[in-house]
Amino acid sequence: MNRKEAQALIEKYNRGEASPEETRLLENWFVSESAKQQAEPVNENYALIQQEIWDRISAQRSQPAKTRRLWPRIAAAASILVMLSAGGFFLFKPKQQQLAKHDIPAGGNKAYITLAGGQRINVTDARTGLLAKQGHVQIIKKADGKIAYEGKADLSNVYNTVSTPVSGQHSVILPDGTYVMLDAESSITFPVQFAPNKREVKLSGHAWFVVKYNKQQPFSVLAGKTLVNDLGTQFDLNAYPDEPAVTTTLVEGSVAVNHKTIIPGQQALVQDNQVSIAPADTTAITAWKDGNFIFRNQDLKVTMRQLARWYGLTINYDHAPEHLQIGGNISRSRNLSVVLAAMEQTGEVHFKLNGRELTVTQ
Repeated sequence: MNRKEAQALIEKYNRGEASPEETRLLENWFVSESAKQQAEPVNENYALIQQEIWDRISAQRSQPAKTRRLWPRIAAAASILVMLSAGGFFLFKPKQQQLAKHDIPAGGNKAYITLAGGQRINVTDARTGLLAKQGHVQIIKKADGKIAYEGKADLSNVYNTVSTPVSGQHSVILPDGTYVMLDAESSITFPVQFAPNKREVKLSGHAWFVVKYNKQQPFSVLAGKTLVNDLGTQFDLNAYPDEPAVTTTLVEGSVAVNHKTIIPGQQALVQDNQVSIAPADTTAITAWKDGNFIFRNQDLKVTMRQLARWYGLTINYDHAPEHLQIGGNISRSRNLSVVLAAMEQTGEVHFKLNGRELTVTQ
């Protein structure tokens, strides 16, 4: 693809008119040219196209829309800002260099298991294999890092808790085979063996559930005052105490949230004991489990709370923009400086990092 073709496709992409095939073409071109430029830095034509793209991104700052996009979906397969690892043209500006002096790495797989007797196991530091026993039930750390409960015993009144710290996430396979992925600063409490006629767990924080179907043994999650009843499905449940509402987003199957049923593609929002149901962007909401942040017209403070949990930050606001909404995709594996620099390209928000205290300004 030459410079003229790239320019035309970028313009179409920025207007939101690119087809899926054209989007993939642009993303693939972006990745391949990044690799070429790394090996052949004298590629002047590529440099001109880079500058063209940058100019067009910068020009968007003057748009009146309240939503300010990060560099959107380019190189989605390799995460946003692949260029940063191949020379840092787009967003590796002087301010990011300043932020990088005191950079904070992304979170990762970290978890603890609290057994019925109070013993606490650091899963992160533990070797693969047997972690502990509860009766005849073995708690295993698998080769891929997942926690699994294997075996059977009459222990429906014996509870364990799997929890993740700030900057942590982890997966657990419950005694019934249900898969749960916990986001940062989350915990799930469950019996070592479920009762024959029910499966009940408690959640604090944020988790992705893939429930193993069993009509005779219904599955339910209690998150504060929100009860999610399920019969074999996939859903996202966000119940952080510092969020204004508890949200349940259904991807597959059927669930009832406080006795109100939702269907795939819908989200139930529970606030002040009231349930409201609306269509949901399931791709954006569940992106975290696949290692990405996807912000779609998202309130700045909601975004900052997500970053605070993942990077272990304390957030302060100093005349920050009140109604700014953020749009864009970025990998959760990126260092904090990369994410903040991308957000600063909106021209609407700026950051000052001191240790783990992050100040948001206009």
